[in-house]
Amino acid sequence: MARNRNETLAKQKSAMTEALKKIEKCRISQSKTLIIGYNQYITVFPEEIRQLTWLTNLYVVKTDIKVLPDWIGELEELKVLNISYNVIRKLPSSMVNLKTLKKLIIDYTGIKKLPSFIGKLHSLEYLEIAYNIEKIPQCILDLPKLKRIETGGWDNSHLPALVAKQYELNFNEYSRRFEHCKKNKSKKLDLSYLYLGKIPKELSDLYWLEELILTGNELTQEPINNFV
Repeated sequence: MARNRNETLAKQKSAMTEALKKIEKCRISQSKTLIIGYNQYITVFPEEIRQLTWLTNLYVVKTDIKVLPDWIGELEELKVLNISYNVIRKLPSSMVNLKTLKKLIIDYTGIKKLPSFIGKLHSLEYLEIAYNIEKIPQCILDLPKLKRIETGGWDNSHLPALVAKQYELNFNEYSRRFEHCKKNKSKKLDLSYLYLGKIPKELSDLYWLEELILTGNELTQEPINNFV
């Protein structure tokens, strides 16, 4: 038992050392993006990140971190925060200070209820969550700049308000991509991950298309002849 514990502690120390090297490199270069993780032996959110107040993109992914520190709200320049694949169960209320945050990715965490203060992140455009979410406050669904809520295709029928909002946002995104293609006569149209149930009929009007991407949809209809 003692030997196993010593081996685990050694691996944790090694993992944290590697993370700290990346943080130090980011500090020296003043890089706006920091990516650490992909190591189950990282168990603590590194305090050293607190000093990187210029960060705009922070990815702390796939670790054994259980707590997101309160000081995360001090990183007020953040535009992207990805803490997916961690066992974090709670978002600290200090995140309300992340006024420029555009993208929040918290899928595959221990978070089951989204806090209402996310509704005050008025710059948020993209929210990625997973199947374990049990409750979403209406104020989040009313965020003025929200364009996408990604749930990885999981069944969210227990959250009808979320399903309705996803349908609305997906339709808006489809319309935006379609109109852009039509206006510019683009030869490529990417409609991936819009969870379309069928192929829209108006696509047959885009006779100049050479490439149509439909990955990540839920199509129950045969392809339109034009694109076979």
